[in-house]
Amino acid sequence: MNMQPKIKAGPNWLRIEDRIRLGKGSVSLKRRFARRVFALPEVESLSFDPAAGSALVRFRPGDDGKLLSLRLADAVSGRCVELDDSALPVWPTDERAELHRRNGAISCLQVIRKGPREIEFRLPGFFTDGKQAARRISSRLEAEGAVERISLSPLTGRLRVRLKPGANAEAVIRRTEELLPATRFQHTVPRYRPVAFGAANLNMALCGAGQFVFPAMIPLASGVLLATRLGTFRDAGSQLARGKLGVPVFQTVVVACSVATGSPIASALAEWLGCFWQRRWRRKVAAETHALLNEAFPLTPRAVAVDEYGVETNVAVAALKPGDRIKVRETELIPVDGWVVAGEGLADETRLRGSPGPARKRPHDRVFASSLLVAGNLTIEVRDTQTEAARLAGAIADRAAAMSEDRGLRQQAAAAAERSVLPNLALAGIGLATGGLHTVSAILHQDWITGPHVAFPTQSFRDMQLALRFGAPVNSPTALSRLGEVDILVIDGDVPALLAPGVGLENVHASTDDTAELLRQCASIGVYLGDARSEALTAACRTLALAPYPADGVQLGPGLTRGIIGNQTVSLTDDTADPSNPAPSVRVQVDGKEAARLSFRLSADPKAAESLGELKALGLTIVVVSREDHQKAAELSKRLGADLGGGEMGTAEKIRFLKKLAQSGRKAAYLGTADIPDELAAVAHVTLGLGGAAMDGRPADISLIGATIAPLPRLLELGKTQEAKVGSACKRALLPNALCIAGAFTGALNGTTSTLLANVGVMNVDRRQRRLLDGKLAPA
Repeated sequence: MNMQPKIKAGPNWLRIEDRIRLGKGSVSLKRRFARRVFALPEVESLSFDPAAGSALVRFRPGDDGKLLSLRLADAVSGRCVELDDSALPVWPTDERAELHRRNGAISCLQVIRKGPREIEFRLPGFFTDGKQAARRISSRLEAEGAVERISLSPLTGRLRVRLKPGANAEAVIRRTEELLPATRFQHTVPRYRPVAFGAANLNMALCGAGQFVFPAMIPLASGVLLATRLGTFRDAGSQLARGKLGVPVFQTVVVACSVATGSPIASALAEWLGCFWQRRWRRKVAAETHALLNEAFPLTPRAVAVDEYGVETNVAVAALKPGDRIKVRETELIPVDGWVVAGEGLADETRLRGSPGPARKRPHDRVFASSLLVAGNLTIEVRDTQTEAARLAGAIADRAAAMSEDRGLRQQAAAAAERSVLPNLALAGIGLATGGLHTVSAILHQDWITGPHVAFPTQSFRDMQLALRFGAPVNSPTALSRLGEVDILVIDGDVPALLAPGVGLENVHASTDDTAELLRQCASIGVYLGDARSEALTAACRTLALAPYPADGVQLGPGLTRGIIGNQTVSLTDDTADPSNPAPSVRVQVDGKEAARLSFRLSADPKAAESLGELKALGLTIVVVSREDHQKAAELSKRLGADLGGGEMGTAEKIRFLKKLAQSGRKAAYLGTADIPDELAAVAHVTLGLGGAAMDGRPADISLIGATIAPLPRLLELGKTQEAKVGSACKRALLPNALCIAGAFTGALNGTTSTLLANVGVMNVDRRQRRLLDGKLAPA
């Protein structure tokens, strides 16, 4: 940190090289540097290049340029005053950025021309962020009514804004700057594994030249085609040695037929199109992962910092450090992981903690970045800048990027494709007897193989999206399909969370005869209690077929929840007579008058028993295993409503038990804590981890981050229906492939034209799956 920066000066510029202060990751140091430099009024712009660890300062030359250079050098060294952080815009500090000063305002926008009624500026990062971001900004400016017309130049990234009479040009520039971070501060687009097009491009070039330009090249093209398929030939030989007819055998026959008919371009074209469809779905999954992360774990660039004197300052989230305090108000995103030090609020953190509804936050409670403050106001102490939301988002992005390399997913697709091998070979035999090799080639170039390789990964990703909404990150692309195959659920009975009781409404002591209407009002405000009592009140209304009212003007305080329903003010106050009660009773006031007292009770049976009953209704056998003795294990099994229970079972005994189940043909799911041992995970058909999502070690196949098994019935239904949904998607290829058969027997098609027609079917499958990922099809 004591290394001196290298400074080079020119007539109107100063270049500083300092990898420590200006390199990647130095968020607070770069902002402090900008505050010092812009404290000099002569500075016009400041450009950062984090990759090179340098910055370029441009300034207006004064009467004494040497003196100004010295003052800038002092600013770089810190021997000067600093601007307030709120005077700076927010920018991604690890990217190239340029800050400009115009009429005293410092902005990321480069104003090219400014007149009384017209502004022209260039959007930073236009070519890397894309045209859609620019169009979103222009549409927002038009909707807010300050401008008459906006035109965007796609070639230069410039926006020309025609202002309405009386509109403030500086306000429009500032508003554009405020809109810019919403497009820049998002999760990065996940990288997908690139598809190797090298062999496919080479074969297409050689076969195309031989087919259409130099027929003498066909033998060479055929030889190269065969050489690039040696791996497929080896797999085919291995399958034949085992007496199996699979996809490699089929592909070998197709290539041999293409070469034998003197038309290798048919196989080369099929290979290239297969690569094209693979790349297409990978790009789509990467884009949908990006959208999912921005929806589930939204980012905010700004926070309101508060010092020990209560003075509030608008600062960049990236500049916060552990120990800082910030204020978050109603409807705002919580930008950091931290602790509540003051205030009461209700935070929606379902995607992060798996909670069924918003959670009440009081002093000493933990809060998490990317959760939304539904109601109330909080003062939060920053705990960690490496947030759980960022770790979970990174894990989801990594899993989506690795989908194309997942062996289980490829095996599923190959198994579905193999169902078409024997029928097509049989049809090819008939074609050989009736029409010769050209008929065979047209028949074999149907495409029942690419469709499953498109449908399985996209359907798996869609189901993983839905599972995340239930608070269950899926850590393996095939986990849900494997869950749908299980017929027995083995539960680690030593997990304390399984015995957590439910909360129900016991009595309503009301001073009015219309108890149902009062209960409906209480449930409407009770949503903001943010604990198990909210669910109990909602369940009571559901039993009476009553729908809660929407509440307005909700206010939260210590032990108090108040809101307006219609023209009445309803207040719920916790009964503090028994502070140890986990579900204290509630006093109800309507327009300031005592109206009722609601008492709650803990259920005798664990809350998990209800979900296990749903799983049994779906056909699962439930077994509870425990380290306790046999009698206690039997009692635990009875409380949970399981079919069987076993005691005195440590890790080794559980592994032996799961092995015996597998040997008897049973497919078992194992439910335990988040840190399931590798040896145990290896013998279970699928593993479920209760409580915890992002781990340093190997996670369970499916994480239930809310420490509740309530999502399990819905996850099981997703898994059971996955194969049927993939089959429905692949049926979109039926008609084009049927036309290939008809065209082959009538002589209307050859191998090449049959390949093109068959890929219309693949296009239908791809179109259907893209609509599914876009949310234009029902999830079930």
